[in-house]
Amino acid sequence: MPRIVRVLSVVLAAIVASDLLPAQGRSDIAGAEVWLKAQMTERRIPGMAVAVIRDGKVVMSRAYGLASVEHRVPVTPTTRFIIASTTKAWAATAVMMLVKQGKVVLDQGIGSLLPGLPASWQGIPVRRLLSHTSGLPDVMVSPNTGELFSHDRDSALTIAGGKPLQFPVGTQWSYNQTNYVLLGMIVDRVTGTPFMPWIFEHVAAPLGLTSPVFGDSRALIPGRATQYTKLLLTADDRPPKILDSLRVASYLYEPWLHMAAGLNTTALDLATFG
Repeated sequence: MPRIVRVLSVVLAAIVASDLLPAQGRSDIAGAEVWLKAQMTERRIPGMAVAVIRDGKVVMSRAYGLASVEHRVPVTPTTRFIIASTTKAWAATAVMMLVKQGKVVLDQGIGSLLPGLPASWQGIPVRRLLSHTSGLPDVMVSPNTGELFSHDRDSALTIAGGKPLQFPVGTQWSYNQTNYVLLGMIVDRVTGTPFMPWIFEHVAAPLGLTSPVFGDSRALIPGRATQYTKLLLTADDRPPKILDSLRVASYLYEPWLHMAAGLNTTALDLATFG
């Protein structure tokens, strides 16, 4: 979550039940646009796409500024953005669809779904992965730099499995990537289909969404905005350094982490999913 909050430049915003539109009609949208443009100036945001949902309906969808500062490419309604860890909402939806179908039970131990896990992991209920209350050690060493135990999934999980739980299951909350790597593996195993194709077929396609595509900053994603930042992050918990100018920010996720942070989509498609 801190990594998402710290990216202050090209931003995708899906604002649900927003207070930006307190009354009715087009004047509300005009007022919202005035506020948004003021925020862009104050926060030095070069471009963004915004979708506002009220009572289950999209009441505003707008694009502002530049998707690429260096090439002067404007943000449009079809501009894709990296949504980083918001991808986890899609993974959680997939799991809950399998729960509804009776193929996964929230309180069953994950060892019954994923044989070969460390003994201390096997009894952890599925719901604890969803809510980040599992106590599992994180396969990501630093959320600021994206450093992993290993670039290979099985090796990373083996290293994590050799470490003690952070806390007894269900007693605390601690955000990490291991939870959603395992949830993606559960979707793979239960459905017999890899996570990413399953999301396209069972989530995106029924909703008529055509923009979602998986890939980190290294992937060539047509129509994707460049991600910028004015903060220099470190591998430790020291406050980030504020830069004098924007620089390109990179999100590097191995494919086996894409269920946790790999989706790119438009603001309107994200709002439709929401």
